[in-house]
Amino acid sequence: MMMCEPEPRLKHLEKGHGLPLEYSGIIDEARNAVASTAAGKVQQWMLESIDSIQAGKYDLLVMHCGDYVAGIMGYNILENDVQIYFCHVRAPYRVCEGWFFRTAVSLFKEQGLQIVRTSFQWPSPDEYVKVAGELGFIELERISMLRENDSSYSDKPLPEGIEIQPWSDAFLLEAGQLLFAEANPVDRQIYPQLKSLEGTVGQLSKITCNFYGNFLPSQSMVALQDGKLIGLLLATEFGNELILIAEIAVAKSHRGRGIASAMLGRLIRSSAVLGKRQMELVVNSQNREAIRLYERKGFLSSVTFKQYILVYR
Repeated sequence: MMMCEPEPRLKHLEKGHGLPLEYSGIIDEARNAVASTAAGKVQQWMLESIDSIQAGKYDLLVMHCGDYVAGIMGYNILENDVQIYFCHVRAPYRVCEGWFFRTAVSLFKEQGLQIVRTSFQWPSPDEYVKVAGELGFIELERISMLRENDSSYSDKPLPEGIEIQPWSDAFLLEAGQLLFAEANPVDRQIYPQLKSLEGTVGQLSKITCNFYGNFLPSQSMVALQDGKLIGLLLATEFGNELILIAEIAVAKSHRGRGIASAMLGRLIRSSAVLGKRQMELVVNSQNREAIRLYERKGFLSSVTFKQYILVYR
């Protein structure tokens, strides 16, 4: 294995502050790399990550080789979960990419974190993917689906005895119980927290605490029958135009009755009224039933990507 010279060192910058001027050069190079290697939705994701780095929305690990800023990594931590959003190493130090990623993952473990996840949505990720495999990351295929919002959208009425109410944190425990009971094996691979009720409630709390975008309680909802929660939909906001469906679930005993369809319909209409042009969700590529539902509701596959997850044992 080739060595990085001079020996690299890492510096941590906490989120909440704008990016120091001394890092503007590597950010410009990262933007140029994205422009030359990516297109469409993937390019949009990468550029949004760079914008978030500049705005101080991510924690950063900066790799220095001597006095030279050689690499930068943007990530977020919530509780015991870390999501790596973007990484870029300058051309003269590409030999250090594997060291950078391996060392970052080791540091996360030393901090007591339990889960590392990433989609390697940055230019030239091959070396990182290789190291991830050596470290024991699992690989899952996921699909991003998009829909244009429409305020005139209409849907069938709800089944008799079913009502939909806006989200309230008072529903958190009951929503966690439903999601814990209904989560499938692939969901539990992506979010190991779903293997316990406590972890499932914690995962929902991440959504409501803005870990997956700005949570929208007024756009989120639950479905009830005789006061019992039988479905939920949680929505978050990215930028000025995009709504993300962060979670949607219906109890198995009530599926096929149009409940998920009704919740989606309400979100489509209300989002359009608010001026949100698009809606996005991410689904496991193996979940054909859910994909068919979303296609019936007007969602189109945007991009298929791989997600990589490491759970520390």
